[in-house]
Amino acid sequence: MWNRINANTVHLLYLSISSFLCLFMLFSGVIKDKLYFGEANVALLVGAILGPFAANAVDPNIWSHFDTVVLEFSRVVIIIQCFAVALELPKRYIHSHWKSLLWLVGPVVVWGWMVCTLLVWFMVPRLSFTQSMTIASCFNAIDPVMAATIVGNGRFARRIPAHLRNLLLAESASNDVTTSVCLGLSILLTRFPGTASELARSLFVYTILYQIFLAVGIGLTIGWAAGKALEYQEKNDSTDRESFLVFYLMVALVCIGLGSLLGIDDVLMAFCAGYNFDKTGWWRRKTEESHVSDAINLLLNLTYFVFLGSMIPWSSFNKPDLHISAWRLVAGTVLIFVLRRLPVIMLLKGVIPDIKTWREALFFGHFGPVGVGAIFSAALISSEPGKTGIAGNLLKPTPGDPMQISLWPVVTFVVLCSSIVHGSSIPLFKFAKQFNTLTITMSYTAGNEDGPGRAPPDTGEYPPGSLPTVGIPGALLRRQRGEDSDSNTSHTSSVIPRRRRRRKWDSGIGTGGSVSEYV
Repeated sequence: MWNRINANTVHLLYLSISSFLCLFMLFSGVIKDKLYFGEANVALLVGAILGPFAANAVDPNIWSHFDTVVLEFSRVVIIIQCFAVALELPKRYIHSHWKSLLWLVGPVVVWGWMVCTLLVWFMVPRLSFTQSMTIASCFNAIDPVMAATIVGNGRFARRIPAHLRNLLLAESASNDVTTSVCLGLSILLTRFPGTASELARSLFVYTILYQIFLAVGIGLTIGWAAGKALEYQEKNDSTDRESFLVFYLMVALVCIGLGSLLGIDDVLMAFCAGYNFDKTGWWRRKTEESHVSDAINLLLNLTYFVFLGSMIPWSSFNKPDLHISAWRLVAGTVLIFVLRRLPVIMLLKGVIPDIKTWREALFFGHFGPVGVGAIFSAALISSEPGKTGIAGNLLKPTPGDPMQISLWPVVTFVVLCSSIVHGSSIPLFKFAKQFNTLTITMSYTAGNEDGPGRAPPDTGEYPPGSLPTVGIPGALLRRQRGEDSDSNTSHTSSVIPRRRRRRKWDSGIGTGGSVSEYV
């Protein structure tokens, strides 16, 4: 009987990942709203447990064509997410918020690229400056998948003001414009010989005009044509409900296929197609109750981060013989999170219209997750043939090529740390708000003419038996009036303690009694 059991790698993969997905979906409310864990954090942890350094149930490192699997899986996840983000943005969002986005995808990304270049150079000193530029280009942009899993939905994500959520999502999905230029320039400087004029011509003609501008034009055209066709067919009852709901996914896959075939920026192309697909908001109104895009993204993201957790090269994070040391990785990663966005966002706060307060600038500068986009960029860099004409390999880099040897350990380490730090951003800010608005109450007795156990009459401006609010009053991220429905709930909850205190005073209880009566 037992010899009929065929426990090969593929079957273990099916069983382990599907079992995790079932358990996560059964307890997703508890995990997200009670334990404050994001889905990316949990999936990465499960992937690490299932991977070759623990249970060894899933080992992507032994798969043939590992680089191709990483590249294409990352491509599918990130493009579908960018298309979905563009669909969920408010109507004509880019037209009305282009100034903020221009600052974010321009000076902010370039600043982050230069800072990351210096820090990658610190993390792996044997790299040249141009090689550090190439690896640092993986960390340029906010990752759209991580951003959507953290601030896109969920009870704590809704604590962020709506204008900040929309700006973060729009930046994460559109900043591939600058990332493509930085990545193309660094690859040209690192791997292709030639004069400065030849490199500039190649950058302008191939990267900017062909890869970027052509991707924008084709993406807008595909999005407009697909949206009009679906709207016309839906009005004429020529499509059923199921096909209507998943049509956007097929359009995103068209962008993947056509963009890859033409060699243009398929991520930017998908974002433009999604933005132009539903300019009037009709598709959003038809599908707002179904949440089909959220369900598809959840399934893809959980599967991807389990896969990512299982392929993290833990043993490569400390290899002195390859000039990779753990303390340099830790110190460099911490500095990347501190210096990559925060200083420039605080400096440009006055010229970015959608960042209205210093608290919002602090949160926006802190929040810059590194995730699927960095893995995708690393796979792209590895797939580019070098001066020898031979493409690299993530797991088996070319001997003597320090950039290939350092690429995978550095990128995966920063992604791992980012999932922990930025994935915990919303709960940490929530806890900070609760501590910031903490009110200390106390009861005391005094011997006076009213008898023992009676407190003197209150003459201060604070409620009886309470001290002033500790710290800076108000929320850490102050919500704008009328931005979403949570504002009313927040206001109501903040008023309840005062009403309770007044009710006790009006009932004749007074200021005496036990401490529990006033807490």
